[in-house]
Amino acid sequence: MTDMVNPASPSRIVCDGARVLFDIANGDETIECAISRAALEDISETRCFKPAQMLASFTAARERISAVALAKRQARPGPLEGRLNIWADDMDFLEPEADPDSSGERKTA
Repeated sequence: MTDMVNPASPSRIVCDGARVLFDIANGDETIECAISRAALEDISETRCFKPAQMLASFTAARERISAVALAKRQARPGPLEGRLNIWADDMDFLEPEADPDSSGERKTA
């Protein structure tokens, strides 16, 4: 498992090879989240073959990933049980102006 500490956050960012685990804050609530490799590749427009590549892609797209996680959390009323998972289909939670214009091609990390 590969991990790193985000200097702007007390939480650790951990990659288990299939997903990246991270936390976001929503007011006083700390939300445990995970983003799948497919979702990470979609949002970063970069193929990720190794955990270090996944962490680099996550770091580069952290703001957008956090925005998706927060939008998904806000779409669910009431308490959250367990980890909030972000899947490739969840990219619909991005506002159109926040979704980067893409030629449809993927970059290779």
